[in-house]
Amino acid sequence: MSLVPYIGLPLAMIPPFLAALAIYTNLASYVIMLSFVAVFHMIAMNLLYPKIVGPRVHLNPLVVTIALMFWSVIWGAPGLVLAIPLTAGIKAVCDNVAGLGPVGKFLGD
Repeated sequence: MSLVPYIGLPLAMIPPFLAALAIYTNLASYVIMLSFVAVFHMIAMNLLYPKIVGPRVHLNPLVVTIALMFWSVIWGAPGLVLAIPLTAGIKAVCDNVAGLGPVGKFLGD
C-alpha cells in the first residue's frame, strides 16, 4: 500500500504505530518513531524503488520515478500500478520504430 498516492505514507505508519502502543508511554517516542518511519519510507520509495525496478525492465531510474508520478496523476492508484508496464511498453515500441529510436534510448538504461 506504500505506492498509493497521498495515503501511502500514513498507511505505512499504521503497523509501527500499533506495535509501539505496547512499548512507548510518552509522546516524544511516538514522534521520533513516526519520523524515522517517514524518512525510511521516503528513501525507499524515491531512491531504492526506482533503482531496483528500473534495471529489471531496462528503464532509467529517473524515467521510472517520472513515470510513477505521471501515471499516478493521470489515473491515480491504477495508474501507479500500471506505470512501469506502460512505460516499458512505450520503450519497447520506441526501440522497434526507427524514427523513435532516440526516445527509446532516453527511456532505457
